[in-house]
Amino acid sequence: MDYYHYFDGIVIMRQTYREKDMLVKILTRDHGKLMFFLRNAQQSNHPLTAATQVFTRATFLGHIHQNGFSFLKDSHDIKPATIVLNDVKAQAVLAYLTQLTDAVMDDHIVNKTVFQLLWDAIEAINNGVDAEVILRFFEIKILRYYGVEVEWQHCVICNRDTDLVDFSIQKHGCLCKNHLDEDEYRMQLSRKALYVARQLALVSSPKQIGSIQLSSETTSELRRLFDTIMDEYVGIRLKSKKFLDQMVEWETLMQKREQD
Repeated sequence: MDYYHYFDGIVIMRQTYREKDMLVKILTRDHGKLMFFLRNAQQSNHPLTAATQVFTRATFLGHIHQNGFSFLKDSHDIKPATIVLNDVKAQAVLAYLTQLTDAVMDDHIVNKTVFQLLWDAIEAINNGVDAEVILRFFEIKILRYYGVEVEWQHCVICNRDTDLVDFSIQKHGCLCKNHLDEDEYRMQLSRKALYVARQLALVSSPKQIGSIQLSSETTSELRRLFDTIMDEYVGIRLKSKKFLDQMVEWETLMQKREQD
């Protein structure tokens, strides 16, 4: 006998399957990450088309299997990321965030904190918060689920919480002005970039971030810091990250041309 359940979920992947069907991966709040099979879902008038777009949150009615595909029957309370879908940069950032989430979450493993973290990021970007800022916030918060601990608020050598002036990849945290010589390969960050990173580490939700205006130099430094952190500590290669990097390179090239 089939049992159907209502559940809250965020669509993190959607791909064609066979000639007419679709596979949809949903991070659910109460059942973990699941793959759903949708018959004839490539038809434009399919009743679940709107609810199964990527970055969309909805309440679904479905049949959940512990092995193989699960199935969807209905949906309501659909919350689409409408603004995001008209912003290529925001799409690229969220594609990366969803892939980071996908990579760290095993199927059927429930983690309501990660679920809320991803949705808060989607909602913040959809509400106009700088996608780059949300990206850095998300990377800081997701690190712990990859088994990575970073010290943002104290010097990793002496534990002081003042005069923190740089970051050490080797030491997994900040260095104060008295211990810069502990790592000759420290990041050489500006104080502004380190300050922003430390403030983002203190924030528990994107709703607390508000409007942050960063210079291109600070944005670039934060990108360098977190690219290094993710490469050295996490070490996964995602297609979405490669695309995002290419987009950043293109933006940088266009800015240089405008300046010339």
